[in-house]
Amino acid sequence: VESNTIRPLTVQSNTWCSSGSLRSDGVLVQTGGDRDGELKARTFSPCDDNECDWVEINNGLARRRWYSSNHILPDGKQIIIGGQRQFSYEFFPKTTSPNVIDLPFLAETNDRGEENNLYPYVFLNTDGNLFIFANNRAILLDYVNNKVAKTYPAIPGGDPRSYPSTGSAVLLPLKNLEADKIDAEVLVCGGAPKGSFILAF
Repeated sequence: VESNTIRPLTVQSNTWCSSGSLRSDGVLVQTGGDRDGELKARTFSPCDDNECDWVEINNGLARRRWYSSNHILPDGKQIIIGGQRQFSYEFFPKTTSPNVIDLPFLAETNDRGEENNLYPYVFLNTDGNLFIFANNRAILLDYVNNKVAKTYPAIPGGDPRSYPSTGSAVLLPLKNLEADKIDAEVLVCGGAPKGSFILAF
């Protein structure tokens, strides 16, 4: 940025519709993708000597991930959730073998022929659990104990808000950080009427 110059980097596998997240040290972790990239993990560490480039990790993932979501966790690991026909989550770096935990919520939010549960929205809640929104529903996931801590009611009207009926979501600013209990609010908006993906063809 300072010198207003660019330098090409080498991507070794297909990153189309992959997902990623920044670690606290500034390293970008990118996971999954299409075809030869489905099981790959890639890291990019910033440098100031123009020598840094993507590092590719073969079989960095336990399941092929295409249209999944990544989120950094308090311990620095990343959780990778969902993807096309992947109703599960896993961690990077890998934590156990096989490192994959089923998440039936993702199958339950899968609209046949449309999916509408890809790139789920994921936010770390103030209680340490993960808020996960897919299609038109949400859960609070205790990823440490691999169980659903809370199931939220479906959005009124039932229209999908996740890819390919993409809306957007944001964790609103936290208020009163000195309180004994800090409430978090997630705003989900946009989306498309049911059946839009099929009607678009």
